[in-house]
Amino acid sequence: ASYYKFWKDASRGFAAGFPAWQDIDAATIVGDDFPVCSPDVASWCPTGTLAGYWAPDICEASPTSCVEFLMSTPEVDTGYFEQLTSNLGLQVIHGYYTTSKLSALVQERYANNLATVFWWWQPSPLI
Repeated sequence: ASYYKFWKDASRGFAAGFPAWQDIDAATIVGDDFPVCSPDVASWCPTGTLAGYWAPDICEASPTSCVEFLMSTPEVDTGYFEQLTSNLGLQVIHGYYTTSKLSALVQERYANNLATVFWWWQPSPLI
């Protein structure tokens, strides 16, 4: 399947209602645990403007031009999805929210009929 090609151009995601980077305020949602993605947790987590997120090279210069995918923590499948995003040239930034906050955020977005892409490690009543 080549569904990944949809995400090579973030304008398609925006047109479908998916959130841009920082449309969701991770720092407010995560609270004292922000940033979940930091260099002391995973060496590839950035500091500065993108603290709490991971962005491929294509998104670093203009992060608001990329769609945000919701993730739990960078320790889960360490770097796997980030590497796929980078290798496939997807205009996607990964935002990390902790397991409990991700669950609540996805349920809230679903209840409000907001387009969301998130990663969960097993079939779950979350969706």
